[in-house]
Amino acid sequence: MKSIVLDEIPFALDIADLQRRLHLAYNGESAGEFRELAEEGQHLARPKAVFMECYVEHRGADSVTLGTVTFTSPALRANLDQVERVFPYVATCGREIDRLVVPTGDFLRQYWLDAIKAALLERNVSTVLRQHPLEFSVARARPEVAQARASGPGGQHHRSAD
Repeated sequence: MKSIVLDEIPFALDIADLQRRLHLAYNGESAGEFRELAEEGQHLARPKAVFMECYVEHRGADSVTLGTVTFTSPALRANLDQVERVFPYVATCGREIDRLVVPTGDFLRQYWLDAIKAALLERNVSTVLRQHPLEFSVARARPEVAQARASGPGGQHHRSAD
């Protein structure tokens, strides 16, 4: 099984939307502090993802084996009942954002930073899924198209990892 590593994923954090989701008034007392932290986080973040093509090798009563790894989960087993090929992935907003230092005991800023990281991760996953739609859809009908697409989209840096 060959892994595809995506380590230069373009992204843009919608700071105003995140501020709204956190119920921070646009011109409120803390809004400037929040925007500054979000802008720093956006500057430091280096989203990454890795995915691979796997085949369902075995199905047990409440387990499924993907490649060489067996997962015990009745829900996963049921969800993969009619599927032969899957594309498991791992995504991160990157450890570089951890260079942002929040003073010990500043629970509000720590909460904001956690929300910023979550938003970056959410954006990363949606970007990867959008840029690799064939790999992450149920591509049973036309596997040759997904195979041709596996070489990667133009302009995005990706590399194989064994």
